Amino acid sequence: MFARREVETLRQATSLVARQNDGLDIVVCAPIAAGDNRDDARARCLSFAAAKVHEDFGTQLFVLDSLSTLTENELDQRTFRALRRRSVNGLHRDTVAHHCRPSAELLLGLPDVLAWSYRQEHVRKDRSWFEPMREFTEITIL
Repeated sequence: MFARREVETLRQATSLVARQNDGLDIVVCAPIAAGDNRDDARARCLSFAAAKVHEDFGTQLFVLDSLSTLTENELDQRTFRALRRRSVNGLHRDTVAHHCRPSAELLLGLPDVLAWSYRQEHVRKDRSWFEPMREFTEITIL
């Protein structure tokens, strides 16, 4: 929306996310260290977020935004397999990670707006986009 200059629609989306929270949203940020790549950072974020949501809410079904290629989706599946094998801070063995497109699961747009808004603050130093969601968001920088 931002790239297409749909600023008003994006403001409405951030307002919707701020109003429709379930008590706590989480943002996990993993700066990409020397020698890392974005896949490593994504796996660290996904591991932390999945373990937290599983522990806090008993979540056993995770619906993830389908990435560009099956290989990228497989990296997420590998992360979930590793979490199911962990004895501490792991996931229940019946936990499922399902990838789908936002067109098939419209609620995937909500975390996209949250993440994009946080990124504006973190990267561009523009706090205005994230501010409406700040009160109900827990931020973790790995």
